[in-house]
Amino acid sequence: MAALGAALVGLLGVVIVVTSSVVSGHETPGALTVAITDAGSPTDGSCSAEDYAGSFFDGAEVALLDAEGTVVDSRVITGAGQPSKNGCLWTVELVDVPGSDAYTLRLRGTGVPPREHTFHYTPEALAERSWNLWVTVFA
Repeated sequence: MAALGAALVGLLGVVIVVTSSVVSGHETPGALTVAITDAGSPTDGSCSAEDYAGSFFDGAEVALLDAEGTVVDSRVITGAGQPSKNGCLWTVELVDVPGSDAYTLRLRGTGVPPREHTFHYTPEALAERSWNLWVTVFA
């Protein structure tokens, strides 16, 4: 019985170490999910591709940069957004995210005039958000 108790204590110690390593943000999950909403869209409105033709969301690039400013992955927003309680929503997943001391999320629209939005995060801040971000911009 004493051996079983010692084994359980050892197992709990391993679980605690693994959990704190993930929560502290020192490990990356390999992917970052980014949800982007149009702050100016109604929550019950149309999110069709035609409605957004020529807007910020029509072909905008979503890129993740590391601490040195190197793009580690990027995606282009295409097609219709999805209606949500926060307006029209597009979701992208950036994969193969390497470890870095800092990250910058860059949204770059190709419309007229071209626009860019940047958001800065530490690995710990991303870990606190479970590597899921929600950002809102105006079309």
